[in-house]
Amino acid sequence: MTSENKQASLSFMATLVLLAALPLLSLNMFLPSLGVMAEEFKVGYDAMALTISTYLLFTAVIQLIAGPVADRYGRRPVVVFGLMIFCISSLGCALAQSYEAFFFWRAVQGAVAIAGVLSRAIVGDVFSPQRSASVLGYIAMGMSIAPILGPMMGGIMGETLGWRASFYVYAFCAFALILQVFFRLPETAAGRHKPIKDFVKSYFALCRSALFWAYSMVMACGIGGFFVFVTGIPLVAAAEYGANEATTGVLIGSITFGFLFGSYLSGRMSMTHGLDRMILYGRGFGTLGLAGSF
Repeated sequence: MTSENKQASLSFMATLVLLAALPLLSLNMFLPSLGVMAEEFKVGYDAMALTISTYLLFTAVIQLIAGPVADRYGRRPVVVFGLMIFCISSLGCALAQSYEAFFFWRAVQGAVAIAGVLSRAIVGDVFSPQRSASVLGYIAMGMSIAPILGPMMGGIMGETLGWRASFYVYAFCAFALILQVFFRLPETAAGRHKPIKDFVKSYFALCRSALFWAYSMVMACGIGGFFVFVTGIPLVAAAEYGANEATTGVLIGSITFGFLFGSYLSGRMSMTHGLDRMILYGRGFGTLGLAGSF
């Protein structure tokens, strides 16, 4: 058996999929309970929505740092460190007795972004470019399942066990993954000690690229609109339609099927229609859907 085949063991692949899925799971599992949490902490719904914005801001910053640090010190220690921070902060959220405490620990939870970033980096370390495309496809499948099941599970747990149950689940998942990474995931970036200044130069070069900003703004507008929508669903569903947490979770999870369908179409049509045209198609249909929601 070749070295690449050994690395592609079921355990190895499962670890990569779970590392990639956990950041998405941590983002939306508790969303159906936002209204209940606002009542318990005696704050407005906008204050609870702010915890999501802060979490996303922290994940954006941590992703810029995680790559260079992992290249210098190795993938495994950085992944374990990120999971440990996420585990501790998840317990902090579960035990929080005030909005301020929850806000702080929720922001720190953004460290889980390290797991998602480095799971894909590990694929590039281990596999050939041709094999990487297939492996990343499996990882994408795992990532797509998480935002479907997450809100549904969170809604049911919120209805039966309370909103804090979601954060205990986060902590358990992080702890289990720490053990999995520690015992099952080999180091894949040995000897890659690039100077930090090289990464800084790369970031500055990227920031000067007009094409980078064009594509980034397209994605930012699309993802931003999505999060505005999903964070508003719990409030609207409860206030306007009397939906409970379990029903709200199903509503949020069902939206992800649109992402799955769009991903399937882009994969099928991008080779014949071109990347830029597919982006225009996606933005066009997204705009129509947004207009129809009014």
